[in-house]
Amino acid sequence: LTARVDSLSSQLASGALRDKDARAQAERDVAELRLRLTEGDFRAGDRFFYTIVVDNVISDSASVRDDYMVSISTLPDVSVKGVLASELTSHLSAHVARYLKNATVRTSLLTRVSVVGTVLRPGVYHVAPNRTVGELVMLAGGPIQRTNMREFEVVRRGAVVMSKKMSRAALQAGQTIEQADIRSGDEIRVPATRQFRISWAQAVQILFVLTSLTLAFLQFIQFYYRE
Repeated sequence: LTARVDSLSSQLASGALRDKDARAQAERDVAELRLRLTEGDFRAGDRFFYTIVVDNVISDSASVRDDYMVSISTLPDVSVKGVLASELTSHLSAHVARYLKNATVRTSLLTRVSVVGTVLRPGVYHVAPNRTVGELVMLAGGPIQRTNMREFEVVRRGAVVMSKKMSRAALQAGQTIEQADIRSGDEIRVPATRQFRISWAQAVQILFVLTSLTLAFLQFIQFYYRE
């Protein structure tokens, strides 16, 4: 990540990125990468599973609190601020090694995603990154009637990072959450399918107009032939 920041920063400083959109994207990437390097990948509410193998096997889940602290079994709390997802296992292993000898630590991350819109059970879900995008939507109860599941959007910090077109491709390919680059904190918005619906009053009005136009047309034809 540091090498990527250095590369992008160098391109921005040298003016190598002359295209306005490419330059704006590079600036956003640099800001996001620097934030990850400083704050890490974990935010309050994130969850993961851990297993500690020592004299016995200890398995449980842990949640990140507002202060970035995490409770691991009966051991003292540990902070995950500044820790990247790829560093979690080694970070916890170093923490556990202070209190338990010859302990082996394994971790399994969960992705925290909000599913909103026209689904049966909107809410926040913690799922394994190897679950497919379609499975995630179905965990929320699936789309309700008159919903087009193939046209959802993924929003990150208020910006759309997966368009409706991209979501259709992800569903058709059976992409996993990780492959689709859906991250913790992202929001999946499932819109309702637009349908043409009219009330009885509107139907009567439309019928009246059509009838009036038909009569007017017939009267015109009669007048034309008489003339």
